[in-house]
Amino acid sequence: MRKMCILELTSKMLGVADLHYLNIITVLLEPCITDAEVFLNPIYIQSGIFNLESGAAVVFDPMHVQDEKLKGQNRIWFNFALPSDIQKNFQYRMSTEDLARIDVHIDKIMETTHLQPKTIAKIKNAHQILQRENGRFVLQGTASLQGMQPHLDHRNSYSIDRFMQSMQANAEEEHFQLNENCIEMVRAGVIEDARNHDTPEYYYNSRDGTILYHGVVMASSRDPVPH
Repeated sequence: MRKMCILELTSKMLGVADLHYLNIITVLLEPCITDAEVFLNPIYIQSGIFNLESGAAVVFDPMHVQDEKLKGQNRIWFNFALPSDIQKNFQYRMSTEDLARIDVHIDKIMETTHLQPKTIAKIKNAHQILQRENGRFVLQGTASLQGMQPHLDHRNSYSIDRFMQSMQANAEEEHFQLNENCIEMVRAGVIEDARNHDTPEYYYNSRDGTILYHGVVMASSRDPVPH
C-alpha cells in the first residue's frame, strides 16, 4: 500500500490519471502501470488510484472472481487472516474502514510517504520529456460512453446533437470552454467515430491547456496554464 502511495505522489507530479484497477497490475507486490496514456493533465485531475469505486488501492481481483467485467491482474494477497465478517463478504472492493480494521490505514501511510530527492529529479526529467507529446484526456468516462454509443447513429442528427451537448457539458465541468469556431469540425469527428463504431479519443496539450479531438482544438482551459 505504501508503494501505491508513492505511485500516487508520482502521478500527481506527472498529471497521470485514469489509473483504475484494470490499468495497474501487481507483479511480486509491485504496482505496475499497464496504461499510462493519460499524462500531464491539469493538476486538479485525480489519478484514480484511491477512487472508492474503481481505484487499484481498494478494488482487488481475488482468485475466486466471478464477474468477468471485474477480472484483471490486480491481485493483492494479505499475509494474515481477514476478520470473518469481512472475509465472508469480501468480493472485489474494500472500503477504507475495512482496510483500517486489518490495520491498513491509508491516510496515515500517505502522510508518512515521501519521495526521495533522486526520485523527484527523475520525475521532473520525465515531465520535461512528456511535455513534447499530448497525453490522452478522459472527457467522458467509460461507463458514460458505453451508455451513449449504442444510441449514436451517424445518420441521425438528433443523436449527434445529444452527444455534442454531452461533450460540451463534460468540457465545461472540467473547466474548459468549447471552441465555437471548431464546432462543425468537431461534429464531423463525432460522425466519423459513430460511422466507424470507434470510441471518441481526446488529447490534452499541457503546453497551452487545450483539448484536441481528431486533431482539432475543441476546447481551451478556463484556468491559467502553469509553466
